[in-house]
Amino acid sequence: MPALDLIPRITLKAVQACSQADLDVFHAVLVKSPEVIPEGLPERIGRADTLTFVHVGTALAAIGALKRPPENYRIRKFTDAKTSERGSDYLIELGWVYVEEDFRGRRLSGAVVQSLLPIAALQRCYATSDATNHRMHSSLTRRGFQLTGQPFPSERDARPLVLFVRPPVPVTA
Repeated sequence: MPALDLIPRITLKAVQACSQADLDVFHAVLVKSPEVIPEGLPERIGRADTLTFVHVGTALAAIGALKRPPENYRIRKFTDAKTSERGSDYLIELGWVYVEEDFRGRRLSGAVVQSLLPIAALQRCYATSDATNHRMHSSLTRRGFQLTGQPFPSERDARPLVLFVRPPVPVTA
């Protein structure tokens, strides 16, 4: 039986409900990701919808977010991926999923994705990921995301990214 302090504890917060300390901690972890453009990041975090914080014991082990990027950004990503899907149809992006090095391999990216899905369930949602990040791809596909289009270069460093989409999940009575 695992020690209770090793069981991941997930906290979801609407960005408007986050303290400045919450936003600062999220930012400090997120800038470690090689996939994130640091310029303007505090403002982009402030425009997000929901942030997820995953703690293991007292350590912040992983983060993630639901974002509502501008339409021109969404259309550009879908165009870059050369998919038949339309970026204008996908208002929510699941992203900024980052797992601290010491906690990788514990399926925490899946916990982040799973925690955010109920909020996005009734809408089309998309995610981008480094083309070589197979753990993240597995976390997304296990939760209903499908790979679409072709790899395309990141705006940050031309590393190839891939696009995943998830249709709305109907509510059943």
